[in-house]
Amino acid sequence: MDFMTPEGGAGLGVLYLLRAMGMTVLAGLFLCAFLDARMDGRRARLIMGAGIGAVILANIPLAFLLGSEAYMRLTPVLLNLPVFVLFGWVSRYRDGRLLFTLTTLMAETGLVTLAGMLCALPFGGRLGIDLLGRCAAALLLLWLNWRLRPLYLEMQGMLRRGWLLFSLIPLAYYVSLYVYIMLVDPGERAENLTAILVTSGMAAAAYTVIFFFFQTIRRQEQTERERQLLSTQVSALRRQQEMMARSEEKLRVHRHDMRFVLHTLTAMLERGDTAGALEYLGQSDKKLNDTVMAHYCESPVLDALLAYYAEQARSREIQVRIEIKLSRKLPADEDELCAVLANALENAIHACEALPAGTPRRIEVAAASKPHFCVEIANTCDGKAEFDRNGFPISREPGHGVGTRSIAAFFDKYQAVYSYSVGKDGMFRLRFLIARPDAGTR
Repeated sequence: MDFMTPEGGAGLGVLYLLRAMGMTVLAGLFLCAFLDARMDGRRARLIMGAGIGAVILANIPLAFLLGSEAYMRLTPVLLNLPVFVLFGWVSRYRDGRLLFTLTTLMAETGLVTLAGMLCALPFGGRLGIDLLGRCAAALLLLWLNWRLRPLYLEMQGMLRRGWLLFSLIPLAYYVSLYVYIMLVDPGERAENLTAILVTSGMAAAAYTVIFFFFQTIRRQEQTERERQLLSTQVSALRRQQEMMARSEEKLRVHRHDMRFVLHTLTAMLERGDTAGALEYLGQSDKKLNDTVMAHYCESPVLDALLAYYAEQARSREIQVRIEIKLSRKLPADEDELCAVLANALENAIHACEALPAGTPRRIEVAAASKPHFCVEIANTCDGKAEFDRNGFPISREPGHGVGTRSIAAFFDKYQAVYSYSVGKDGMFRLRFLIARPDAGTR
């Protein structure tokens, strides 16, 4: 039997080929929903689309050359394997996370096949009903995948272990479907219906457990971030209190010495030593300036946080310049804003520390409240930053990127206008603006 002279029904070989090609396109859509690329997202999708198209075009003449029976046996190698290899090349991860994604894809395509079979079963296996069932299941799974995509990508960044164990679930389910459906004559598949439904229910329950496990991990990570932020805020406030105590001690000593300073100045002026008096007065003024604490905004928590990170940066020989004009009333929750600034400043310090020795290291922070709330945080960098399709920087280091996701959630919640960029001056910049409803038109 070949594709030009099909047996067992007109066009059976061609229909199988078309169905296989359609399932390959569907597999590509499933993979794109789960794809966390090691390159720009748009470029990755173009590569996936072009690659899948090339694989399909190459398989058409192969199918007619080999004939339907041989091609059906070789479909996993000729059609599916190249798509899997392409996805592995584009994907950021090459470990158990990749295996879990691919086995999940296999389970979903098997589920689409199962849906078509179940829909067509009462109608004698009619191909039209089978196709409608597959399309409905495919659309439902695509919608579900895109809904779960943010959580799945977040878990890929958080979890580095356990994926091989997770992969056993979709792999076992796919194998069971293959045994119950693919290795059985179409007329005998109904006898395995109970086993198929039980197996599908068990797989769905297992994925539900995995979903709740991911949710638990996310909540734990969020709790840990909040704990770390609270710890940072407490450290910042404690540090500011220590600085205030030192400033008050210096001021107390200066007040104690003020009488001697005035007597000395009076004596110098009586002798006509104006130049000496002015020099002595300047030295006294410098001592007085040493008692002044730097304040950046009216919010005590934000003020302490900025002072804390400024000190952390300077202790690492990073130049810091902070120009902030913020009112006490903020357009966002103070703790959430602290989390954004803390994450951004930690990233800036980390980027500066990663620069080669002798390279200028600098962090600049600017913010204003009027007419709208806007912030800019800039730091020197190596100029090799990459950005995803939403404009957020991509981190290639394990364990990093959580702070960026936290910032993204903040921007989404407050509908902030934001931009990440690398300027010609070698500065990496984060800018964001939150519109004030009462700002009016200016």
